[in-house]
Amino acid sequence: MSKILIVPGLNGSGPDHWQTHWEARLPDCERVVQADWEHPKRAHWVANLLAAVDRHPGSIVVAHSLGCAVVANAVKERPQIKVRAAMLVF
Repeated sequence: MSKILIVPGLNGSGPDHWQTHWEARLPDCERVVQADWEHPKRAHWVANLLAAVDRHPGSIVVAHSLGCAVVANAVKERPQIKVRAAMLVF
């Protein structure tokens, strides 16, 4: 089974957020953690996502809100990104 990478948006998807519930219930999930959830820096957020994908090639990316923009920027920066699928929820 592929690793599922959870990519939250602004404020990091708190304890009652659907991404947090998925992460707790689905096997082989990993949250892409950002240093500062309230003050996003595009380059840092994209680099963290790309690093997670490099650790888990062929993963499934599940992004929400600003996390969708992070995924789009990651693909723009590295068109050959190795993911199996991406679910973008605005």
